[in-house]
Amino acid sequence: VHDGEHVARVRKASSPWRIRRTRFAPDTFARRGTHAALLRAQALWLDAVDGALGDGEARFALSRPPGHHASRHAADGFCFYNFAAAATAYALDKHELDWVALVDWDAHHGNGLAAYAAEEPRVAYASAHQAPLWPHTGDVAGAEGNCLNAPVGRGANADSYGEAWAECLDFVKTRC
Repeated sequence: VHDGEHVARVRKASSPWRIRRTRFAPDTFARRGTHAALLRAQALWLDAVDGALGDGEARFALSRPPGHHASRHAADGFCFYNFAAAATAYALDKHELDWVALVDWDAHHGNGLAAYAAEEPRVAYASAHQAPLWPHTGDVAGAEGNCLNAPVGRGANADSYGEAWAECLDFVKTRC
């Protein structure tokens, strides 16, 4: 889900010989050890996929950030690698799934995850998020292809989020 040049940039910026941090985006910096930490976090996601698909029990990969802002070519929004997209690709390819549903619930739209899903027809992606808000994607409600945006306004109450969440779940159910 990431090109080799992006991975090489992160790896280089994470070298044990680097003294200073390296800026990848206005809010995203790498320093010594960053790449190794990212690989450990990604392993959590892949282990969760293996476990859930192995015994059918729910799993949770506790890592921050989830990576939903990272794109194929760049880090963004504190995200270097898109753990969710990589775990999805892993589930589709290693476990030979026909499709995967991704429901993203965050204050911010998962622009990197949406871009991945738009290129992968075996993924149904739905996002409940505040809009307008950074990264200023997903501001328009509705579906396009296999992606759905269900934005809620600033200060939205629990009912508004519940409606957005229900819309997301209905969308992915219709795609399976």
